Amino acid sequence: MRVSTPHIQVPLGRPEGYALPGFARAARVLFLEDNPIDADLIVREAEQTGLALEWTRVDREGDFLAALEREFDLVLSDYGLPGFDGLQALELLKVRRPEVPFILVSGSVGEEVAVAVMKLGAADYLLKDRLGRLGQAIRQALAQGALRREQRQAEERIREQAEMLNRAQDAILVLEVASRRIRYWNQGAVRAYGWSGPEAIGRTYAEVFPEAGTQEAIFQALESTGEWQGEVRLANRRGAKLLISSHASLLPTRAGEPAQALFIDRDVTAQRSLELQFLRSQRMESLGTLAGGVAHDLNNVLAPILMGVQLLRTELNTHYSTLLATMEASCLRGAGLVKQVLAFARGVDIERRPLNPLETLAEVAKVVRETFPKRIEFQFEGDPGAWSILGDTTQLHQVVMNLCVNARDAMPDGGQLLLSVGNLMVDEIFTGLNPGSKPGPHLLIQVADTGTGMTPEVRERIFDPFYTTKEAGHGTGLGLSTSLAIVQSHGGFINVYSEPGRGTTFKVYLPAVGTERAVVPAGPNQAKHPRGQNQLILIADDEEAILQVAQKTLEHFGYRVLLAAHGAEAVGLYAQHRGEIAAVLTDMEMPILDGPSTIMALQAVDPEVKIICSSGLGTGLNLSKVLAAGVTDFIPKPYTAESMLTTLARVLGGGR
Repeated sequence: MRVSTPHIQVPLGRPEGYALPGFARAARVLFLEDNPIDADLIVREAEQTGLALEWTRVDREGDFLAALEREFDLVLSDYGLPGFDGLQALELLKVRRPEVPFILVSGSVGEEVAVAVMKLGAADYLLKDRLGRLGQAIRQALAQGALRREQRQAEERIREQAEMLNRAQDAILVLEVASRRIRYWNQGAVRAYGWSGPEAIGRTYAEVFPEAGTQEAIFQALESTGEWQGEVRLANRRGAKLLISSHASLLPTRAGEPAQALFIDRDVTAQRSLELQFLRSQRMESLGTLAGGVAHDLNNVLAPILMGVQLLRTELNTHYSTLLATMEASCLRGAGLVKQVLAFARGVDIERRPLNPLETLAEVAKVVRETFPKRIEFQFEGDPGAWSILGDTTQLHQVVMNLCVNARDAMPDGGQLLLSVGNLMVDEIFTGLNPGSKPGPHLLIQVADTGTGMTPEVRERIFDPFYTTKEAGHGTGLGLSTSLAIVQSHGGFINVYSEPGRGTTFKVYLPAVGTERAVVPAGPNQAKHPRGQNQLILIADDEEAILQVAQKTLEHFGYRVLLAAHGAEAVGLYAQHRGEIAAVLTDMEMPILDGPSTIMALQAVDPEVKIICSSGLGTGLNLSKVLAAGVTDFIPKPYTAESMLTTLARVLGGGR
C-alpha cells in the first residue's frame, strides 16, 4: 500500500480478486480521505472481501471535481475533509455523476448527519470502527450503480428513439387496446391532427376522432389477428376531412401489462386527390376518343341527308317547302351538336367573339319561365353593366341551361331558383382559394336553388362523365362534365356549394373583356383596402383553406384573428374573449352548429355583437335567414379581400 501526500490523487493499486456480476473489469473506486492511516485501514478491509477494486484517493474539493471527469463505479468518502465535507461531496456527485453510488465512511459524525446523508441519496453509511459490513455495502452499492447505469442507458435509448419518432413525417401513436386511451403521440401526429401531445395523451380514440366510423372494425381486427391495415377518413382538430392510410399492430408487453397497439398513420388526402384527377383525365381522354368516333359517324350520316334535303327543295313544289325547311334546320342543328361534341372531346376550335351575356341569359330566363313547373319560383337578376366575354353563344346557353335543368330536377316539390349575372374583380386572395383561377376582371354567373342539395361524396363526382344520381332514362351524366369542359375552354372555372336539404349554388367565372377601367392590384401590398386598428376578429368556417387565407389577409391588413372550425367552437371562443372581439365573420353552413344557430347563441352571450355572414349558397336565397337573425351584413362566397375588408371596415366603423 502506497501512502499519499495530501491533496494529490494517488492510485492505491489494483488487488487481485473476483469481479462483481456486471463488471468485466475491476470496479473503480474514488476514495475521499485525508488521513493516510484511515485510508490504509479501509482499503485493507475491502481487500479481505476478495473484491477486484481499483482505488484512487483524493482529499481536496478541486481534486475531487477533476477526478469526476473520469469514469468511476463508486465513491467512498470521509465526512470531515480539508475545506469541505462529505455532504458537499455527495451534492457535487449528484450534479456531476448522479448514477454513481456514494458511501459515507466516518468516525466522528452523529445520527443526524447519517440521516441527512441517507436522505440526500447515499447508498450507505458506515463507522470507521465498525467496518465489518464494508464488503457487503460495496457490493450492494456497485449493484445499485450498475442498475442506475442500465436505466440511464435505457432512458437515453428511449429518448433517441422518441426523437427519431418525432422526426418521422408519419403520425405515430400508441393506444391501450382495452381502454382505447392514447399513451403516445409524436410530432407527426401533432402536424397531421392538430392536437398537441399533452392534449391528446390520456384521451380515448373516440374523443380525438369522433367521426372514425371504422374504429370498431380496427380494434376487433387487432384483438383477433393482432394487425389491421387500410384507409380511414378522419377529421383533424379544426374539422378538416383527411384520408389516412393507417397500419395498426399489437406491441409486445410483459405479463400483467395492458395490451397496447401501435398506429402509423399517413395523410394521403392530397395524393388521392391527384390520383383522382389523373383517373378523371384518363376517363375524359377515353371519352374523347369515343365521342370523336361517334361524331365522325354522325357527320357521315347527316351529310347525305342535308344534301338530299337541299336537292329536294329545288325539285319538289312549295307544298313540301315547310317540311323540307324543318328537316334542313334539324340537320344543321344536329351538325352543330356534333361540332359541340368534337369541341368537348378533342378540343376542336370554335369561333369565339365578344358577346353580351345578358342577351343569352335573358333567352335562358325566357325558356325557364315558359317551360319549368309553376311551383318553382324563378328570379332573374341581370346587372345592366355586366362585362362582355369572349366566347360562343351556343356554348354559354348550353352551360347555363344545363345548370338550370339540374336545379329544376333537384326541386320536384317546388322551390326557388335564382339566375344572376354580375361583375367580379378576382384578386390574389381569391385565387389562393380557387386553384386554377387567375387575377383579373371576371363575369360571375350564379344558378342557385333551394332543392335537395348534395352530400360531399356526390359533390366530388358530379363533373365525372356519365355520373348521375337520376333514375335510368332520366339523364346521361354528361351535362355537368360538358359544362365544365366548356367553361374551362373559355379560361374560366366553376365553384359548387351544396348542403343536403339546403340547396345548391353553381358559380361560373368567365374572364371578361373590354373592361379598361378594371385594374387588378398586383398583390396585397399594393391594394388600397381599408386597414384595421389591431382589432380582434373571430372567423368561423369549416373550410380550412378559407380560415387560413382569411387569417393571413386580415393579419396583413392590421387585424388580429381567432379561428373556429364550427359554430360551437366560435361561441366558446367569443364567451372567452368577449371583451376583446370586435366582430365575428361566420359561415352559414357549418357542422355541429350552423350559421343561424351560431348567430342566436352569440347574441344570447352579447346582444351587441357585430356579425358578418358569408355563404356559398347564393345571396338571395340566404338573405331571409340572415335578416331573420337580425344581421344585415352579408358577403357571398368566395369573397375577395376587397369585399371582406370593406364590409368589415363598414361594420366596425358604423355599427350594425
